Amino acid sequence: MSPKTTEVTVGLEEGKQLKVVDGARETKPYFYMIGTGDKRTQSKIEPINFLNEVIEMSKAEQFVIKTIVEKIGYSQEIGEAYIPTSMFNSGEVQKWKKGIKALKEKQLVGSTKRSHFMINPNAFIPKEYENALTAWNKIVKKGIPSKSPSKLDTKSDPLPYDYPEEGLCEEIERLPYDHPSE
Repeated sequence: MSPKTTEVTVGLEEGKQLKVVDGARETKPYFYMIGTGDKRTQSKIEPINFLNEVIEMSKAEQFVIKTIVEKIGYSQEIGEAYIPTSMFNSGEVQKWKKGIKALKEKQLVGSTKRSHFMINPNAFIPKEYENALTAWNKIVKKGIPSKSPSKLDTKSDPLPYDYPEEGLCEEIERLPYDHPSE
């Protein structure tokens, strides 16, 4: 055995594989993974073609995505960015509000807490995808408005205190009435 080698014995369960990675650092630049829109068979995850979405966005929506991506940084595990509106001038604040509203409606961006935003992890895939997806599902679940009972149409749905209009005057006249002055 040469002085630069290490001998390791590993026991693996049947069907498991061991991957040996060369410790030499690769020279490729930092990168982000984005969704392609292709759905895997048997998958419940809704795919998003992020590149197509960005191409079709308005300038305000692109401004929001650009700002979030810049603030996420490469080291952010779940793709969450802290973006206070105080960092914008008044024109940018209006652009931010317009863009964030549109992206929330498209379910491409969500707010994890006040001034913290993340891009849908199925579109912009972070390092810790599973944790990001859990956080995203909480956002989506929180953002769904609760179904309130539909309003009753009093013209078609009589309420218990509604009286029929016809014959009402005759019924009232027949009721005994004791006036206090009598």
